Amino acid sequence: MKKILLLLVLACMMHVDSKSQTLGCAGAVDLNVSGGFIVPDSPEDTTIDYGCVVATTQHIWYGYFTVCQSGTCSLQIATSGFDNVGIVVWGPFTSTAGICQNLTAANIQSCVPATTWNNSVTLGNVLANEIYMVAAVCDSSFIGPNYQTSGTAVITGACTPPPPGPGCAVGAVDLNQFPLSGLGSVEDTT
Repeated sequence: MKKILLLLVLACMMHVDSKSQTLGCAGAVDLNVSGGFIVPDSPEDTTIDYGCVVATTQHIWYGYFTVCQSGTCSLQIATSGFDNVGIVVWGPFTSTAGICQNLTAANIQSCVPATTWNNSVTLGNVLANEIYMVAAVCDSSFIGPNYQTSGTAVITGACTPPPPGPGCAVGAVDLNQFPLSGLGSVEDTT
């Protein structure tokens, strides 16, 4: 019984502490390099349109990702317990600058209400270099949602341009630089 009470006290202290550190959209985590929303939850922001998710009195985590390579894209967000989680995705954006001021109904790409502990959204075809903001809206402030992606689009890791394909692009010198340097190439008969 003492252990249970101690856990409850610690949970309440964590809850109070996290509320004093609320970051909001501006503290969104980079989901290209993170598998979860490892930041304090945020209160509802009335300047943001959460679409189909009722955000009032619930807890919200923000994250964003950049599309590294175009393709189809689905996001899965699950809590580590039994608390329901809703998902809102806004985008596409070209930059994270001012992104929090653009989380409006017009920019909602997908929305799933908080009806289960493990939810997913499908964005369809996303293009390289597009940026999307994600909000995970959860019943509980004690559980940070976990995040996964699926589909053919690449949105994890460092977003670097794909390497050039075979042929003349490989080893081509930058003619904007002088002196020129590079190796000669064999004739390409194609």
